[in-house]
Amino acid sequence: MTVAIFNETFVGISELKLQRISDGFVYNLPIPATFAVQDNKQQIIQRTKSSQGRTVRSGAFIKGEEPILTVDYNYMQPELIAMRAGNTFEEATYSIQIARTVNVTQLTYAGAANGYLGYGMPADQVNSRGAIREAGGLSVQLAQADYADDLSALTNTFAQGQHGALKFSPDLMGEVVSLIMPHSVTGLGLGDGLIGEHKLVAHLSDTQNMVWVFVASNITISSDGSGFTPDAETLQLPFFLSVG
Repeated sequence: MTVAIFNETFVGISELKLQRISDGFVYNLPIPATFAVQDNKQQIIQRTKSSQGRTVRSGAFIKGEEPILTVDYNYMQPELIAMRAGNTFEEATYSIQIARTVNVTQLTYAGAANGYLGYGMPADQVNSRGAIREAGGLSVQLAQADYADDLSALTNTFAQGQHGALKFSPDLMGEVVSLIMPHSVTGLGLGDGLIGEHKLVAHLSDTQNMVWVFVASNITISSDGSGFTPDAETLQLPFFLSVG
């Protein structure tokens, strides 16, 4: 038993939860890979001259500290992205654009079914746009017709119907068409509200099956390097760690 205690070490994080201080809201997030604390102490080195004329340290003191707590997730989720941005999600109606690439193998495509992106889109939106790439390698914009029109005698033309349905003129068969279509959706999006202050509670397990509890009672997200890569395998959340 003495040897086991001598070799005791942490195995890893067994639990970690974030709680919003303002209302006690607890985030239901996956357990992160790890977290780290950097004290970032600003140490001032005092120097003097030795009897040989060399500059030597005579003392040191801590002028300040800005500790940072970073949490590393092996996930890329909307709530984590919102927290990284420092803003809360808000439910509202948003004007968005839907991008679509169509390898034209038929002249008519049905609109989106209920519950799928594009459902509810009105027909013949004037700001819908389409393009193909010409033989010289440059993009060529397509003309837009009304969805009720007959496109059989037209060229380089598309039509956008209800729920994002599409029609193409016969000459576009075999072409790859790029489209952007306006759409209005009601859902969650990043708003202007700040996520505010949080508490972090973590459990660390060791090789003796002991649980060590780590609590950071007041942390605030840092905006330093607040970008993210959508297809990244990891996401790091840096927090300012309040002291004193």
